[in-house]
Amino acid sequence: MNRWLAILFVGVLLGSPLWAGAPEATDDGRLDGAGFENVVDPAQAYFQTPAVRSLLRAPVAKLLGGLDTVVTLEHQVPVGDGQTIFMTESFTLGSWLRWPHRAVVFLHGPESKGSFWSLPSPDYNATDMAARRGFFAYAVDLIGVGRSSRPADGSVVFPEASVDPMRTVLRYIRFFRAVPKIDLVGESIGGIVAVHLADDPVRVRSCVLSAMTYEDLIYPGLVTPEFAAFLSSWPDGYMFNPPEFYLGVLARISDETVRQYVFDTQPDYYPTGPFWQLFDGRGDPPICLA
Repeated sequence: MNRWLAILFVGVLLGSPLWAGAPEATDDGRLDGAGFENVVDPAQAYFQTPAVRSLLRAPVAKLLGGLDTVVTLEHQVPVGDGQTIFMTESFTLGSWLRWPHRAVVFLHGPESKGSFWSLPSPDYNATDMAARRGFFAYAVDLIGVGRSSRPADGSVVFPEASVDPMRTVLRYIRFFRAVPKIDLVGESIGGIVAVHLADDPVRVRSCVLSAMTYEDLIYPGLVTPEFAAFLSSWPDGYMFNPPEFYLGVLARISDETVRQYVFDTQPDYYPTGPFWQLFDGRGDPPICLA
């Protein structure tokens, strides 16, 4: 009995990419799988690991008990013009058995990475929360940030630079996970990208926008001559955010594990482009930068 259950289970898990392999052309004329012919889905290697193979051969009670365990994989998605988008994917075995499949993409602000959505706490880990609810949950590094492609001049890397690459990412998710429509959650400038992506009723199901609310208004301080001079001081257009920068964000968070995670993962060089938009009106200036 367990042998046949395992065979059925693996068939459902690994069958999804096969079902997605021949999608119909959408309104932009592109097949979801176009450009991914040579891409290897990292989930294939995961399902070949001894631990998973052993679980699939286990008694039914143990198999069902493992449905809520969150797994995280890494993807480097080719998005054209030699660029790649880095993203993590969190799911449970239950995510594969849910039908129709559901996926949510989390998009970050101008001074954080995709990993900011996965803080190591039950209260703050959005990707784990979504995965345990049966979603394939993706946290993305936008263009110029983290492990995604980094254009030479960060001063002109506006949020819009990520829109077309992220459209390719949506096709990637639909193709490899057989997701009918994708939910979007965008914070700050990630919301700008999400709004552009939401203009695609074929691939997008919903769009949720989020922004920080501050006790003191910080926007005026971002359009001063002093701040412009600060932005100009970075010759390649990428400014460095040290760990101390995030103290304000963490002021009311007492969980030391979360605080240390932010100090370890978020400090980096970030494009100055979103802030230059506030000065010269290029692109769509963010309403709120958080």
